[in-house]
Amino acid sequence: MLLSLTLLVRAHSRRRELAADDRAVEVTGDPAAPARALRRIRRATDPGGGLFATLYVSGEGDEHPLTRLLSTHPDVNERIDRLADRGRRQRRRIEVR
Repeated sequence: MLLSLTLLVRAHSRRRELAADDRAVEVTGDPAAPARALRRIRRATDPGGGLFATLYVSGEGDEHPLTRLLSTHPDVNERIDRLADRGRRQRRRIEVR
């Protein structure tokens, strides 16, 4: 029961993040704007090669399906790709008119 509730809450949280991305597009009128913001966030949270890089634990590349199921946010790269697709569709509609 508790696991089911946890999964439901986490899924709802991921949907809210995607809805927030959609709302950001509505407010800015530009899908590239929230995508740029997500890229900045990704860069800011990436340990990179800094002085303390060896202290960070990174799960890149070996993500277990359960990790994704329990996450509260959709993958940043997927969100950026989703916004980029929306921008391409928006440009196509403008070109057709």
